[in-house]
Amino acid sequence: MKRTITAVITVCLLITGILTLGYLYAVEAVHPVYRDVPSSAELPFDSRYNLLQTFNNCGPYNCAIVVHVLTGRKVNVKDFVRKMEWRLPNKTTLPWGLEKILNEYGVKTEVPFLVFFSPEHRLDYLRAQLAHGKPVILLGLKKGIGHYLTLLGYSGSFFYVYDSWHAKNPLRTGHYTYDDNGSLPGNMTLSADQILDFWKGSEKFLFFAWYALVAGPAS
Repeated sequence: MKRTITAVITVCLLITGILTLGYLYAVEAVHPVYRDVPSSAELPFDSRYNLLQTFNNCGPYNCAIVVHVLTGRKVNVKDFVRKMEWRLPNKTTLPWGLEKILNEYGVKTEVPFLVFFSPEHRLDYLRAQLAHGKPVILLGLKKGIGHYLTLLGYSGSFFYVYDSWHAKNPLRTGHYTYDDNGSLPGNMTLSADQILDFWKGSEKFLFFAWYALVAGPAS
């Protein structure tokens, strides 16, 4: 009996090892494709949509921005807040809620498995998506709290970001954030290291470690 159990465990470990090595080899094989991207990219963005979120509504706000970016149409964030599903009692939105509502608005979504990627591989992957006109929503930690933000472009090692939890702009009437990016998309710019530090926080959420939602052109 013990020999059987040992044999089964050995086989399982062997299969796991082979699959892991195969996946890592695949990552290395496609990695050069990610490097073959422009040095910079910017997605179209109207600075009037630098909206300041209401409590725990970063999910709906980021989805509204993505729909605006990909379709160019006006969006009503309240509709996204009202329609969003997969929410916890404290209004936290699980990633499935984002995917579902974007699909309902005709936006194609993809969630890559990036756990085995190196930090530089992850950054190259993000740049490749942005270079193809695809905004990317990242899950991470901000001030110790789970939070979503959207990447809208990059230049070298810096990324243009829409953060719905950015500082409130007291000079504008209504709920708007400061716009630290001027003519660039989003409302702030983060370095590659800052992106990784934020994104690393998603490991806290187990199944959503290094979660990235890539949004393709509307169908």
